Amino acid sequence: MKVKGRKRQSLTDRGGWWLRVYVHPANEHDKWGGKALLEGMDLVRWPRVRKVFVDWGYRGLRGVARGLGLELAVVVLAQAVGGGADLCLVGAG
Repeated sequence: MKVKGRKRQSLTDRGGWWLRVYVHPANEHDKWGGKALLEGMDLVRWPRVRKVFVDWGYRGLRGVARGLGLELAVVVLAQAVGGGADLCLVGAG
């Protein structure tokens, strides 16, 4: 469901199940919503996670991911969802 003036950023597992969601104003860039999701992750809950697959809008988050001990891979969304991603960080406008 779309809500005018808001954006949703979601963190999902490779099966598409939502792990975290962040809602922010539409005038804020997707990268900042992605940063909020990654920085708020408790990796103790997901100890096997090593890689985050993201679309093009999140490519600036490599440093944040690296700081968490994660590899950030920029891919086409279809590859991320069907390609066995540990986590997928996907923006929904």
